Amino acid sequence: MIKRMAAMAAVLTLVFGGVFGYKYFEGQMVAKFMSGFTPPPISVSAETAVTDTWDQYLYGTGSLNAVQGIELAAETSGIVKALHFKAGDTVTQGQLLLELDDSVEQANLRSAQAQLKLAKLKYKRDQELVRKNAISQTKFDETSAALEQAVASVEQIKATIAKKRIAAPFDGKLGIRKIEIGDFLDKGKIIANLENLQQMYVDFTIPAQDWPQVKNGQRVLFEVPAYNDTLTATVISTAVKVDDNTRNIQIRALTDNPQEKLLPGMFASVRIVTGDQLPVVTIPATSIAYNLYGSTVYVVTESSNEAGETSLQVISRTVTAGEKRDGRTAILAGVKAGEQVVTAGQLKLRNNARVTLVPEAPAAPSADTEN
Repeated sequence: MIKRMAAMAAVLTLVFGGVFGYKYFEGQMVAKFMSGFTPPPISVSAETAVTDTWDQYLYGTGSLNAVQGIELAAETSGIVKALHFKAGDTVTQGQLLLELDDSVEQANLRSAQAQLKLAKLKYKRDQELVRKNAISQTKFDETSAALEQAVASVEQIKATIAKKRIAAPFDGKLGIRKIEIGDFLDKGKIIANLENLQQMYVDFTIPAQDWPQVKNGQRVLFEVPAYNDTLTATVISTAVKVDDNTRNIQIRALTDNPQEKLLPGMFASVRIVTGDQLPVVTIPATSIAYNLYGSTVYVVTESSNEAGETSLQVISRTVTAGEKRDGRTAILAGVKAGEQVVTAGQLKLRNNARVTLVPEAPAAPSADTEN
């Protein structure tokens, strides 16, 4: 029995010893292989950092306003008798737009004109009589005052009738019509908006501390969300008081709008060109990775092994990023002009990884381009 147990123990010792020995040998071989293994270089695209000269800007936000723009409203109340415009019409100064019913005023005018005619006859008669001393000067003065009162009454009624007719105060384009024929128009009720769109004000604000750098005649660049385009304007005036709540100051610029593609009320993102130009080191915006620890880029460098063979590798470097323009970012610190930075393939990289440079793939065509 003892001999059988000893034999079994010897067999188990040989089996487990062989297994452990094999695993140890396998581990040693894997370690030896890995110690001599060099991963293949990773394909990336890169671009050289360059020195550009950029204009210096002051930034602000605001909105567009028409140089001439009003809400047409009635000075007096009445029934709308006639309309001479449609929504969206372009009108000229003095063009008749609306007429209110003036039948009562016309009747009053005829009555006042009759009274004026009578007053003129009495004045002419009393003028002759006062020369002959047939009436007193006091009587003639009363007749003269009655004539002036009759004239004033006629002029007053004519003025009231004129207010029943609304004309365009300047050339412009009308907005949506808010009344119809037969409506009772209350005094002060809005009829339509009238805007002269040939020129627009760009009204915006900047921090008060930047105000000394603003001068009339400076060029302004602005964008509106409706168009993928940069438009220009010229500074024409500034406010004379800083806003107590925001500590900003308002600036007004003027821009031409001959095609009338800009409308009052549009939001504008504004840059004032100060006239100063500074050299800056720029790299493609796609080369910068942003994370909780800051902004980093991969810089391409050359390295050599013991055999003297050279290869490319990347080094992760923290940078201080500045302003972004036209797809490029200014680098305030971390990268020098002439150094290459990775622009595509960063997700596959780690620090000191070997790389090979390949041209960056062109952007895929849009659906509109394919059609």
